[in-house]
Amino acid sequence: MPSGRALNDELSAAPAEKAKDNPAGARPQELNMAMSQIEVRMCTVQKLHRLLEKQIFAVPQLQREFVWNGRKSTNLLDSMHRQVPIGTILLWKTDPERRNLLRESVRILPPYERNNDEIWFLIDGQQRLSVIYQAFRGETKVNFWGSEIDFRKMCFAVSPYKDEEDTSNVNVLRNVT
Repeated sequence: MPSGRALNDELSAAPAEKAKDNPAGARPQELNMAMSQIEVRMCTVQKLHRLLEKQIFAVPQLQREFVWNGRKSTNLLDSMHRQVPIGTILLWKTDPERRNLLRESVRILPPYERNNDEIWFLIDGQQRLSVIYQAFRGETKVNFWGSEIDFRKMCFAVSPYKDEEDTSNVNVLRNVT
């Protein structure tokens, strides 16, 4: 994968190359500006939980409802316990003026707080965030397919006494069968 500078150089290639590699037709300056605004951050489970409680995440209309079942939810928690990478969460940070893009019928994540100064749309990772949130809440929820998932049967313990950056404090105590 090219470095940022190498990628910028590639975007400034000859016009024929730009047309071939850039079907959307964006000019290199526009791509550079968009790419300079992309941030990658590591986040602990505790921090994700606090952000969920602040209700800053919003599900856009283009996202599907929660579809995971109990087995898939438990597998995610088990992967976290074993410190297996669980993928990324892709967010789009935007202004509150885009509230019209909100999905109103989110039943598993906390609803977006409309008084927030910005919206963080969940573009990818909604299913995983939903499981993490419900593991803390321990509620029974119904997925899109009508299947009931009892998150009380899953136990997700996060020790508050260890360093927040330490991921070894995540434990799955009981799996759903």
